[in-house]
Amino acid sequence: MPPPPLAIDAGFVTREEFWGAYDAELTRLLSIASGGGGNFYLTQSARLSRRFARAIVVSTLEGRNSFTEAFRLLGVKKMTTFRELGTHLGVYV
Repeated sequence: MPPPPLAIDAGFVTREEFWGAYDAELTRLLSIASGGGGNFYLTQSARLSRRFARAIVVSTLEGRNSFTEAFRLLGVKKMTTFRELGTHLGVYV
């Protein structure tokens, strides 16, 4: 067990209150971490910047660049993923 935090030493909480809250928070965080993972489309639009990803999708659909280049820039491999990303970005695909 780690050394007592300053909150206990300063008398803000008792040792039992602190470790009870600590264990409850640890349990809550572990239940979140064991979930099914993140949302690919939210992560991609944040990683690439929503504006950039949307511009690539739109320019590809308008024929200004190839799907191969768009897939490489967006980090996708399938047309269904490209379409879903476009939909998530607010582009009618």
